[in-house]
Amino acid sequence: MKADLRPVFRRLRTGRVADSAVSATAARDRNRDIGAIVSVNATGWALNLYSTTDGSHLRSQTARSATPVMERDRRDIIRSIKTAVEALGPDESRSLDWLELRVTDPEMDILDNRLIRSAMNDRDNVANLARQVVGRDDAAFDVCNFGPQSEDDIGRKVIAAVSLERVREYLSACGDLATRVQAISPSSIAFQKNATATSGKSFAIMELGAAQTQLFLAESDSGSVAKRVIPIGIRHFAESLSEALSLPTAQTVQMLEERDMLARLREARPGHDRDVQAGAADRAIAAVAGPLLREFQRTLDDFSENRLAAPPDRILIGNGASAVRGFCEWMTEKVGIPLEAPDRSLAEKPEDDLPLNLLRGTQDPLIVKGKTWYRYRDGRFVADQTGPAQAPKVDVRTGAGRKKSNPASRKALRETAKAEKRQKRILVLAGLALLALPVVVFDNFVAPFQQSVQRKLDILAQSEDKVAALRRQTVDMSSAAAVQPGGEDEKSTKILWTEKFFAVSRAIPASIWLSDVAIIQDERSVGQTDVITTKLVLRGQTTLDDRRHLGEIADFIRHLEGNPDFMSDFRRVTFEGLDRFGDGEVSFELHAWYDRNKRKEGSGAGPEEDASPLDGLRQKTDEREKLQNNVLRLGRAAPEVAQ
Repeated sequence: MKADLRPVFRRLRTGRVADSAVSATAARDRNRDIGAIVSVNATGWALNLYSTTDGSHLRSQTARSATPVMERDRRDIIRSIKTAVEALGPDESRSLDWLELRVTDPEMDILDNRLIRSAMNDRDNVANLARQVVGRDDAAFDVCNFGPQSEDDIGRKVIAAVSLERVREYLSACGDLATRVQAISPSSIAFQKNATATSGKSFAIMELGAAQTQLFLAESDSGSVAKRVIPIGIRHFAESLSEALSLPTAQTVQMLEERDMLARLREARPGHDRDVQAGAADRAIAAVAGPLLREFQRTLDDFSENRLAAPPDRILIGNGASAVRGFCEWMTEKVGIPLEAPDRSLAEKPEDDLPLNLLRGTQDPLIVKGKTWYRYRDGRFVADQTGPAQAPKVDVRTGAGRKKSNPASRKALRETAKAEKRQKRILVLAGLALLALPVVVFDNFVAPFQQSVQRKLDILAQSEDKVAALRRQTVDMSSAAAVQPGGEDEKSTKILWTEKFFAVSRAIPASIWLSDVAIIQDERSVGQTDVITTKLVLRGQTTLDDRRHLGEIADFIRHLEGNPDFMSDFRRVTFEGLDRFGDGEVSFELHAWYDRNKRKEGSGAGPEEDASPLDGLRQKTDEREKLQNNVLRLGRAAPEVAQ
């Protein structure tokens, strides 16, 4: 078998030299003497211009994707193609003879025929296989030789496939220059060059993208090819850091590019990941880097064991790795395979015969301009129909005078009629959607707002009823607690809980709410004497972050201790700790310690000695009722409201 090996990626096409000469002559006749190669991957694009007369390199231009990392999706590749084509100057666009797209796309599949056990010589069978690979009813594909070729065995081949819809998106991004596209091939940066560079060795290509990592493996001697898309990318590193450090994702993306966040992971010895004491950032990076490394290693093991191929001796890394500083060093240390940048000067040169050109595998029209349809034929797009349909001709050779027409023209007219019907249906559906819009707005916005207002009115009515009940209770408690000045009645030692709760409502900040209030009597020993301690327990919650919730709780305690109505029966307020639970919520607990002698010590002739205690208590009750009404109308009273 070894004696029958032919060079890999070799496609023999007759008449290539003659076709090239004719194409060059036609280009000179049209005054088009420039060819362009647009290479697009997950991080940006590159444009290279060549002369069609002598093949010299005219100029090159590269740029990173203008879309932020956190906003990149499948449309970003289309935007990069459009930006690269728009980088051509007006004179360059007029002089452009051909355009080639080399794309690294996760939606493009590449596989060999080792497991299929098919020679892939029949076009219909290959087309069915391509549709199964991409999971669509229509697909663009191409097949080329790769690896050992023998008459006694099925030759090794590779098939590349992508959905026809995706190819149309590529061409649509080229705008008016779409008809000058001659080839769409998998970029994989050095797929054509590096696979044939050294016989007997395999290589890997890794492209770190925003949302996924593409991994491509190939070995020429065994004809093995494998592609894997791992759903882990730069975005997952940034999101994990953002969650761990409570920072915006835009800032964590910049941190990944400027700082080596993988340095601590490289210090850990194999099998001893806990040797290095990791912080929050290290744990966040390890949570993403660990699964990525395991999936990468699993793909390498599968390639070596199931496909009987040698492990790769090098990994070609794309530009996306520059977005995560230290990624290449970390992968080299963990996997034990060196990572190196590919030789782009080789990968971006024009090829006389590309091994894989996805345009060769479809007969469907891919470009529509007005009423003109373009199909890919013999290396170029050719017009299928131009202008309106011509009048049918009469066949003079038949006595019946039957009319003849072009079958391609009839098919084009049918496709045009179908397109017009689809457009009419879209307009009708848009009109129905506009008619239904007011109903949708009412159901989703107006009705819920009315229900919310009604609920708040019901709550207000309940609050007014509670205020009336509190007023009656206040009058009753005031009458029961009033005593003559200087009296020693035991009622003078009772706690007026109404004034305590009013003081709490005035002192509590807007960002804190109470979840529980309780009066607890604890039995404890003071020296050799057992005493019973009474305390008021306030339990509350807040959603503020670590930098603010302690300050809010401290302000709450300070306002309580500064309120004479609240502290008239308590000697101090203590903070008993906090706990974090739920989605960012923090609970805390305060204890107000009761002192039964404090009210007696504080009782004395006030500024209004002539007024009776009962009158003063009623006046204070009226003031608290006014304050409660303000609370119901305006919300919580500010701490500076007069007591």
